Amino acid sequence: MRAPLSPAQERLWMLQRLEPGDASYTMYLVRRLRGPLDRAAFTAAVEALVARHESLRTAFAEEDGTPWAVAGPAGWAPPIEWLAAAGEQADALVAERTNAAFDLAAGVPLRVAVIEIAPDDHVLCLTLHHILADGHSLEIMLDDLGEHYAAAVEGRPARLPDVPVQASDYARWQRRRADKAMPYWTEALAAPPVTELPFARPGARAAVREGGYHWVRLGARHLAEVERLAVAHRATPFMVLMAAYQALLFRHSGQRDMVVGTVVAGRDRVELERMVGYLTQTLPLRGDLDGDPTFAELLGRVKAVALDAMGRPAPLLERLARGVETLLPTVFIMQDYAAGQDRAYGGVRVSDFEGRHEQIVVDLMVEVWPAGDELAICFGYDGAVFEAGEVATIAERYLTLLAGAVARPDTPISRLPTWTGPDEKAMAELADGPAEPVADGVLELVADVVRRTPEAVAVRCGDQVVSYAALWDQAGALAGTLRESGVREGDVVAVRLAPSAEVIAALLGVWRAGAAYLPLDPADPPARHADAIAAAGASWLVGEDRLHAVAEGSGAKGIAYVMTTSGSAGLPKAVLVEHRSVAARVAWMRREYGLGPGDHVVQFASLSFDTHVEEIFPALASGAAVMPLPDGPASLPDLLAGPDGRRITVLDLPTAYWHRLVESPSEVAWPPALRLVILGGSQADGAAVARWHREGPGARLVNTYGPTEATVIATWAELDGSDPGGRPPIGRPLP
Repeated sequence: MRAPLSPAQERLWMLQRLEPGDASYTMYLVRRLRGPLDRAAFTAAVEALVARHESLRTAFAEEDGTPWAVAGPAGWAPPIEWLAAAGEQADALVAERTNAAFDLAAGVPLRVAVIEIAPDDHVLCLTLHHILADGHSLEIMLDDLGEHYAAAVEGRPARLPDVPVQASDYARWQRRRADKAMPYWTEALAAPPVTELPFARPGARAAVREGGYHWVRLGARHLAEVERLAVAHRATPFMVLMAAYQALLFRHSGQRDMVVGTVVAGRDRVELERMVGYLTQTLPLRGDLDGDPTFAELLGRVKAVALDAMGRPAPLLERLARGVETLLPTVFIMQDYAAGQDRAYGGVRVSDFEGRHEQIVVDLMVEVWPAGDELAICFGYDGAVFEAGEVATIAERYLTLLAGAVARPDTPISRLPTWTGPDEKAMAELADGPAEPVADGVLELVADVVRRTPEAVAVRCGDQVVSYAALWDQAGALAGTLRESGVREGDVVAVRLAPSAEVIAALLGVWRAGAAYLPLDPADPPARHADAIAAAGASWLVGEDRLHAVAEGSGAKGIAYVMTTSGSAGLPKAVLVEHRSVAARVAWMRREYGLGPGDHVVQFASLSFDTHVEEIFPALASGAAVMPLPDGPASLPDLLAGPDGRRITVLDLPTAYWHRLVESPSEVAWPPALRLVILGGSQADGAAVARWHREGPGARLVNTYGPTEATVIATWAELDGSDPGGRPPIGRPLP
C-alpha cells in the first residue's frame, strides 16, 4: 500500500538524501535481557510486533521526485542477527549498530540484533530510522514486544488493545493540518533572530555531527520548588524549565528576542496513544525577554507562547524564511515518560543498556527525563561547536539560575544568580591583574619625549608638519593664556576645534594649565554643545576664534577630561576620567601595541568620541606621529591612497567602518608600513576577520571593548583568524 509522507517524514527523507552517511536520525532500542531467552519465541514476537505496526514494515520509494511510503505485507519481518560476544565486545557491537546510517531507498530501515554474552545474558539491539518512529514509539515497541514474547512462551494469545490508526492514516491527516497552520507560523516567526549560544562556534559544524552528552540531576527539593511555582502560575514544569533556559541564554548574550525549539508528543487523541510512528512535532517557540522582566513575568510570556503554539500543528520548517539549522540551533525537550525502566516478560528481566549514540541533530539539545522524584537532564551537543568542559559549565549555570529563579521569582532576570563557584573564582583571578607602576599623568611622558627628540615630528596633518618642540610651545602658550584669563586648577575647559595640530596642542595646553578638557565636535549643533557644557560644568571654551568663560568653575581636581554620553533620559551625562586612568591606559598601549618613534597613528575619531584619547596620547607619549584627518573620517581612503598614506603604521577604526573596508580588502590602498589595526565600538564579524587574514594586508588585528567610564576600553583580544567560523571575542580585562 502506497501512502504520502507526513511533512515531518518528508523533511527526514530530504535530509537523508542530502547526507546519506548521517546517522543522526538513527534511533535505537537497546536493552539487557537476563534470564533464559527462547529464540523461537523471540523470533515470533518480533514477527508479531512488525505485523501489528504498519510503520515497522514500511519502505520508501521516490517517484517523479516525490517520496512515498510503501507498507509491506503483515507477514514480512526483518531478519534477526544472532551474535555472540564478551561484555566489552558487546559494547562495541552495539555502538557500531546504533551509529550506522540507513539508506532509505534500500528497504525497510529497521534492524534487529541479539548479542549473547552468556547463555542467560543477552543484549537486544533494535535500530530504526526516525522516519518510522519517535521516542514514545520505542516504549510502545518494548511493551508490545515483551507481551508477544510472554504470550509465545506461555502458549497464549497476546493481550494487547487494538491499534485503530496506522502511520499512513496519520500522515494523510497531518499533511492537511500542517498547511492550515502555516499562516500562524509565518507571522509568529517573521524576521526570526539567530539565537546565540554560549561558547558556540557554529561555523565549525561538520556535515556529520559528532555528538557528546553531559548529564546532571535536578534534586527532589528543587523539583518540588519548580512544581510549586508552576502550580502558583497555572503553568507546567516544562514552562518553568524553558523560561529558565531562555533566561540563561539571555544572561550570556543579552539577546532579548530568541527562538528555542521544543518537541511535543503529538499524541493528543486517544486513538494515537498506542501507535508506532513518527508523531512528534518540532515547535519553534519565540522568546520575548524585552524590558528585563522578572522571572515570574517571563514565565507568563513563555506560558502564553507555548499554549498558543502547542494548540497547532508544527510548521513546515523548510517553508520558513531561515534555514532550520539557523532557526533552531538549540531545542529544549521535557519527556513525560521515564525511559529505560526495568521490566520482566516471560521469565526474562529487561534493564537498560548504554547505546552510545555518537551523533546529534542540533548544536545543543537539552532533554529532561523523569527519574523518580528527581529529573535527569541531558545536555547533548555537537562536538565541533562546543567543547565538553564548556557544556558542563552551561549545565551547572543552568541549575544555578533555575534554583535562584524558583526561590525568588520576582527577581529581574538580569539579576538572577548565574555564575558558579568556579566562575566566580575565574572572574576574581581575571580582576586581580598585576600591579603596574603608573605615572601621575601623560604630560610628563610627553615632556620626556620633547626633551629627548624635540625636532621629531609630533603631528602630520596635510601640509602641516609640527615638531614635538613646536607642539609643546603651542601648548605652553595656551596654558599661559588660560591661567591669565582666570582658569584655575580643577576647572573644565571645553575645546571646540577641527582636527588639526592646533586641537592637539589645545588639549595639552588645558592639561598644562591644570584643567580638564571637554572635547566638542564643531560639526555638532550648538544646542548639543550647550547641553554638554552644562552637563560637564565647563567654565571656559576654547574655540576657533576665541577663549571665553561660559560658567563658574567646577573644581574637579585630578580630572583629565570629561566626556558626555546620551544618558538614560536622553540628556547628556558627564563622565569624568582621571589623569592616572589615562596614564595607565597609555602605558598599556605603549607596551602591548609596541608603539615607538617610527609609528604614524591616524586620528580617525571625532573629538566627541573618547577613542581620540587612545589615538593621540599613546602616540605622543611614545615619540610617534599623530595624523589627524582635517576633512573628517570620510577622507581616510584618500589619505591611504596618497603619499602620506605610505607612512601609516597604526589604524584605530570603528568596527562597522572596518567591515566596509574589508568587503573587498584587495581594492583598498593599504599602506605598506601598516602593522596594526585596532577595532572597537561594535561586534566584529567572524567572516570579515577570516577575509582580513586571507586577503588583507597582513597587519595585526586587535579587538577592543569598553564603556566610556572605563577609560575608552576594558577588554582586548588578538584576532588571529585561528577560529574563522566563530564569534570574535571581546577579550580579557586589561590589568
